[in-house]
Amino acid sequence: MVRTTVMELMKSKDQLFKDMFQEVKFAGSFYKKTRVGKPTEFDLDLIIKLPVIYEKIRFEEGLPGYARIRLPPDSHKPLWETHRKVLDRWISEDEHYLSNDKVRKWFEGVITKSFSTLMEGQEGWFILPIGETRSVNIKVRKSGPAFTLQVVYEGGHLDLDLVPALEFNSRPNLKVFTRLLNVDQPWYLVPKPMKIGHNPQFNWRFSFFSYEKSLLSKNGKIKPVIRHLKKLRDCQNWSSVLASYYIETLVYHELHTREIDLIGSSMSSLLVHMLIKLSEACEKQCIPYYWDSDCNLLAEKTSKQLVPMANRINKIIKDIQENPSQMTQYFLTSDERELFLTISSCDISRLDSGFVPVLSESSSEMKEESLLNFLNPEILGTSENIQSMEPITILTHTVSALTDEIKTLNSKFSEEINALQSTINSLKGQIEAMAGIIGILVRREMNGVNVMTQSLI
Repeated sequence: MVRTTVMELMKSKDQLFKDMFQEVKFAGSFYKKTRVGKPTEFDLDLIIKLPVIYEKIRFEEGLPGYARIRLPPDSHKPLWETHRKVLDRWISEDEHYLSNDKVRKWFEGVITKSFSTLMEGQEGWFILPIGETRSVNIKVRKSGPAFTLQVVYEGGHLDLDLVPALEFNSRPNLKVFTRLLNVDQPWYLVPKPMKIGHNPQFNWRFSFFSYEKSLLSKNGKIKPVIRHLKKLRDCQNWSSVLASYYIETLVYHELHTREIDLIGSSMSSLLVHMLIKLSEACEKQCIPYYWDSDCNLLAEKTSKQLVPMANRINKIIKDIQENPSQMTQYFLTSDERELFLTISSCDISRLDSGFVPVLSESSSEMKEESLLNFLNPEILGTSENIQSMEPITILTHTVSALTDEIKTLNSKFSEEINALQSTINSLKGQIEAMAGIIGILVRREMNGVNVMTQSLI
């Protein structure tokens, strides 16, 4: 296991890390089940417990979306004395604020020190032994508060974003907590680097990933909409402007204001509604942070980036409202569209008799994988359950979801039902074609999920 091996390596090379490290917690899209595509990127929060009396910690308002942490001298535990040489440098001399910059640099030092003991491979890669018989190539790069471990192994690759995080269970008198009716789960502060404002190094970014997961779990119908929005972003090459968290935040606001009817609305209408909201956000150049509306997640983006996106989204909305089949032009890559057209044009009677579309072996495997990545049905349960998923389960779920989508189109576009009837019939035919493909994929023993990836984490 890469995760366990890295943690043990870091603990063996730094005593302070060993004394403060508590556990690893999953965060991000994989944890919330809003990721699109195969799971190859994972956000891991490394929970650090400071050697202080937590009841004596003082929290103050920081920049929007941030808090400041004060650690008065009488809060220090005996372990602080053991590591005083390092810990005293983390706090300001006058007001005892904890510096996110100093903590981040210490964490970077722990990682650097740990990996410097490994055998070096080619082009800056290190060789990390996994158990007695396996090894992976690994490289570290810095990104914001995270340090990304790029892992390459036989058969694949994955990225692990390691973020040091402070965990709390109290409810301080801060603005962000007005959104929480009760604090029944931990919340976190992470050392996201800041460059603006007065003494930005003392600002720690809030993280409420467990609450965000609960919010989405209670409104599970919205998760496929989030994944479709992310898929659109990827296909339109907007990833550098529109982070996954921005899309999720837009949905959090809609769930909070209850402007969307999750029970009575079809997936199509929910998707169109969120596309409209995304267009409006781009036009206004503002997506308020859900936990603190004074923090604009798009503050550093420019109108040159956002206005063309808004115009493009408006065109997409118009096109799919007039003709839902146009979704393939915007939500699929060129390779995925080619596969989709191949499936749509297949003769079902020939599929039943064992007919396989004329595609080269390598091309076929690639396109089938792309289709699964696009459809990406929600996998229930813990991350370990992915290992037991069968291709037939994934594809059956997909066909069921798409069939439900067809049924909802009538209610969404009832005033245009006559004009859309031919489109609906065409889509039904495509669903039937996909059902036929199930038999082909099962016979070919296609692996829908990379089991080795999951076993390595």
